Amino acid sequence: MMTAGQVSKGRKIMIRFRLHTPQEFRLVGRPVEEAFVYLATTNPHVDVPICFEGPQQLVREIRENLIGSYGERGRRIEESTSGYDLNNAMHGMTMAAFEPEFVEGVEILRDGTNE
Repeated sequence: MMTAGQVSKGRKIMIRFRLHTPQEFRLVGRPVEEAFVYLATTNPHVDVPICFEGPQQLVREIRENLIGSYGERGRRIEESTSGYDLNNAMHGMTMAAFEPEFVEGVEILRDGTNE
């Protein structure tokens, strides 16, 4: 049985999203920045700390918008959250400007666990 963040066949189990600089802040001739928000978990029902990775300013903006937004059934996103709540928040209006892309962990949400 795997625990949150353990390596399975050489990689960590996680629910991960890629986010981008909002359109309104993109500068002509400059590359679009991207950042990642993820949970190191095998169980989408359990709250675990939210991890952020990417350029400092973009991560700060993402974090400010994500913390306090809403997950499943109106549950507020805090420093730790569940996979289902993070997924719901990423598909909400608050995060839409960052164009979230689900890049890893769909099987965890689909199956309810990857243990």
